[in-house]
Amino acid sequence: CFKTTLPRSSLISGGSAAMALVKSKSARLRGGASQSSGKVIGMLGQAVENHVSSFDAFVDQGLEAIVQQINPIELERQDGSGSPIVVHLTELNLSSPMNKADSAIPAQQLQRKWLPKDCRLAHTTYGGTLSGKFVLRVGDEPRTMETTVDLGDIPVMVRSKRCNLHGLSPEQLVEAGEDETEA
Repeated sequence: CFKTTLPRSSLISGGSAAMALVKSKSARLRGGASQSSGKVIGMLGQAVENHVSSFDAFVDQGLEAIVQQINPIELERQDGSGSPIVVHLTELNLSSPMNKADSAIPAQQLQRKWLPKDCRLAHTTYGGTLSGKFVLRVGDEPRTMETTVDLGDIPVMVRSKRCNLHGLSPEQLVEAGEDETEA
C-alpha cells in the first residue's frame, strides 16, 4: 500500500537509506515516539482519536448533562402516611478500571488498577464503576441525607482519560506488559 522509489545508490551502498525509510514508516504507523502525551499519532492513532475524544467528552461533560436533565422524583410511602421521600441525583462518576476481586475482604479494601492486559487474561470487560450520588429528603424538610450508589460497570475506552494507560510512553507501556502501540 506504500510506493517508495529509492535512488539506486542507496540500494548499492548496503541499503542503509532503505532501512531508515522502512523504520521511519514503521514508526509512523505505530504512532511514533509522541505517544507520551496520551494521544496516539499515526494511522492507527488517527483511526481511534475521534472515538477516544468522544468518550472523554462523555465522561467530562456528558455525565454532568445527564445529571442536569434528570428531575428529582417523589416516592410515596406504601401506607400513604406522611410526606413523600424526594430523591435527587446530584453527581455521576466513572472510575478507572480496578480489580474488584482483590477487594473480596471489605475490611482490607485492597484494589489495584486493571490494565487491558489483565482483562484479556481474565476474560472480562475493561470497565469502570459508574456511581451516582443521591440526596434524599422527606417532603419539604431542610435536613437531607446523601448516599453514593454503584450503578454498575461500563466499558472504558483504551487510551481515554479513564484508562489506566492514559499518558504512558511506549517504554512505560512495554514495562506494564502492554503493546507499545496500544490504541
